[in-house]
Amino acid sequence: DMVGALPFVTYFLDNMGVFGPEEEEAKRAFAEIAAKVAALPPVTGPAADVVLAHGDPKPANMLRVGDGRYVFIDLVTLGRRAAVHDLVYSMLTFDFARAELAACPEFDRYAWFAKPEHRCAFAAAYLEARGLPRGAKETDELLWQVERWVPRALVYLGLVCRWVAKTTPRFRDYGLQLSDFHLATLPRAVAALERAEGSAAARRRVVERGLMAEFYP
Repeated sequence: DMVGALPFVTYFLDNMGVFGPEEEEAKRAFAEIAAKVAALPPVTGPAADVVLAHGDPKPANMLRVGDGRYVFIDLVTLGRRAAVHDLVYSMLTFDFARAELAACPEFDRYAWFAKPEHRCAFAAAYLEARGLPRGAKETDELLWQVERWVPRALVYLGLVCRWVAKTTPRFRDYGLQLSDFHLATLPRAVAALERAEGSAAARRRVVERGLMAEFYP
């Protein structure tokens, strides 16, 4: 899985123009924290299973069809990758309203994972759909593994949103604000995850509220 891996980061930094010539200091600082993220322990359990994944499961790529089901569109990033990629990507992008971004608030009306019961229901439904045990222990563990992947997702979202801002004038302000939020949050998210790794109480908070909860306004 390329997300959060150093070759992916290096390619973006060196070839995609996400940081301009006047941003060398910011580029170096990001490369350093990205290297730390890449060295974090891997996820385990069902979250680590390689599955057929959408790759960009955000609200804008979901439609409700006539029989009430929801389907995903825009399948250009469809591929085999660790299940955690789509899980954490969904939980972050479906929660963007909690970041209270000002650039394009009409894009970020979603706050689906702000409550512990919603997070738990999502994890339990996912495990059930895969035919796996879905008790409290299993759902908590899945949520923990998802949160352990958040720093890698912040690397990915920060770079991709910055690239979109640089290449698509319509989304420039939105992309830069979203990218700046993710990249600025990244060092604090890594520190919060490290605290949770060594504290049962901190881990419990992360499972219930999500690693990003303390960084939202």
